[in-house]
Amino acid sequence: MESIIHSHRLSTDTLRAENARLRLNASNALSDLLVNTRNNSISSIHPLLSNLSDIQSLNKQLQLNAVQLSKQTKHWSVSITKLQDTLNELGNLEIVGQTMESQLNDIDSAIRNLILLKN
Repeated sequence: MESIIHSHRLSTDTLRAENARLRLNASNALSDLLVNTRNNSISSIHPLLSNLSDIQSLNKQLQLNAVQLSKQTKHWSVSITKLQDTLNELGNLEIVGQTMESQLNDIDSAIRNLILLKN
């Protein structure tokens, strides 16, 4: 039982020491950042933040453009489908017209033949 308690204390002490080291490193990094900020020596961060803002703005604009293009594409797709349907109907009407013309020519020929036979 003592060995379990001893190993637990050792592992706990090791974790505490590691956490203390990490806290110290974070504290030192924050101190350095604050000192550098006061001295204005972090001038390279401002362009990065500006670029980030520009990139975010461009990203938003690209997303809006993508949505608009998607809507436009759907509109064009619907228009093309309607045009195809209309062209199919016109093609069908042309066939109907040709059939009617052929039938009228047949009727005309039949009437002419009847007239010729009567004379």
